[in-house]
Amino acid sequence: MPDRGTVQTEDSKENQTPGVQYKLYMGAHSGGSKVDVMRYHVTTRYFLAFLIRKPLVGITLYQVLVDLYERLKECLSSSIDCAVALQSYLNMVRLVNVPNEPRAAAGLLPGSEDVRWNNGWREAVGMYEELSHLQESADISLPTTAHLDRAHLELQARIHEAEDHLSTFYFNDAHFPQEDMSPTVRAASVRFRKILRQIYEKEYHTWPIRRGRPGLWLDVILVGRLQEDFNALYEYNVDRKVEWNGDDESDDRKDRALLNSVNALIFGLDGEDVRMLGVLRNLDCRLNASHIPHPYPLLPSLVPAPITAKESVL
Repeated sequence: MPDRGTVQTEDSKENQTPGVQYKLYMGAHSGGSKVDVMRYHVTTRYFLAFLIRKPLVGITLYQVLVDLYERLKECLSSSIDCAVALQSYLNMVRLVNVPNEPRAAAGLLPGSEDVRWNNGWREAVGMYEELSHLQESADISLPTTAHLDRAHLELQARIHEAEDHLSTFYFNDAHFPQEDMSPTVRAASVRFRKILRQIYEKEYHTWPIRRGRPGLWLDVILVGRLQEDFNALYEYNVDRKVEWNGDDESDDRKDRALLNSVNALIFGLDGEDVRMLGVLRNLDCRLNASHIPHPYPLLPSLVPAPITAKESVL
């Protein structure tokens, strides 16, 4: 049952008496047309499905959500937020995340707009090509359709850019220009990229996958796999437990170059062949990102916690 707008899970079997059946009749309002009576009975079924947390059945998801929301405002207490209760129910029946379900996304997006949610947008952008040909897309407002079209084009451009980088594992914004590399660094970069390519060619038989086929080859499943692999590689190679050397009196932390490690070693960001500080700083500035832990993280100095005096028990 809903409690402050949230659907609570409860074991209904404990409250049932074996061998006893109950029938509940909810009559429609008098004076209505046949269409009104039919609509009342249909929305009654939606409301009962909401109460016992069962799936909904209707022509379109958007129309179901509209009818159910109106019925909730009629049947529930005024102290209950019907929008929150409906969202809680949709979460419970797994209708909030609808990947690979364009009809559900096309219905969820306009339903979300009506109650000022932010649901359905991500899936609708990712499936815009399939969604735009569906009858359900007519329920989406014209401004939202225009935003969807623009967001879809931006997403396609970003995926193309990511595919170009991942096909060769060369990232222009995170690498040194070839002319600025020493022969040693250039050779190490080429070997590392070659190893990565060999690993994924062995895994997928060709890299990039689906080479020569139309459309994009970078999908959610592959992105998740790459994220796991590179995160494991990062954790293996990166020492996060470093701090700025206290002897460096530079006012601007971004200009500091010496770090202390937990093993008491003092080392610099820039070596004879590699100028890492400039690369990391430029990458952060281009992405408008704060200096999160990098291979040599730009972190503030360690501030010891104040020692609190123990109170006497006497």
